[in-house]
Amino acid sequence: MFLNPQLLKFLIAFVSDPSTYAWVGFVSAILMFVALKLSNLARRQYTIGETVNLMSVDAQKLMDVTNYIQLTWSTALQIVLSIYFLWRELGPSVLAGVGVMVLLIPVNAVLATKNRNIQVKNMKYKDKRLKIMNEILSGIKVSVITFSVYVMVDSNNVLSAEKAFTSITLFNILRFPLATLPM
Repeated sequence: MFLNPQLLKFLIAFVSDPSTYAWVGFVSAILMFVALKLSNLARRQYTIGETVNLMSVDAQKLMDVTNYIQLTWSTALQIVLSIYFLWRELGPSVLAGVGVMVLLIPVNAVLATKNRNIQVKNMKYKDKRLKIMNEILSGIKVSVITFSVYVMVDSNNVLSAEKAFTSITLFNILRFPLATLPM
């Protein structure tokens, strides 16, 4: 959760000075391609908040892909090592448990498919909710007060894009725990 604001900071720093964080170039290029790929109709159809939300989801999926790449080789290794060590502990009895687990794979696949369909429906509701919340929060502008105080307290305090966007992302993270704390 706290990695996203830091990645955003690196991305903005890269745009400002590409030599600083060369590795961010690949991720930023993909995100810019996705953003620029939108047609004029799509740009009119979606609000800025929805577009940022979609890009955030895409960025998260890019970060998740590294874990899934590791799973391709580590899953097979884990299965082989687990069966080997279970065989050493329990002998041929382990085949009964492994057999049941293999037979349950189709059941798990059906449940995973149903879960995915439910998540797709939930994303539609989440998009509607985010659109409403974005409209509400755009009228409030809570972070404007913090930025104003930051700039007015010291003449050396300069509000750069890097500080502003990183801070806004952190404010968004802070909003959830502060909303749930009273509950």
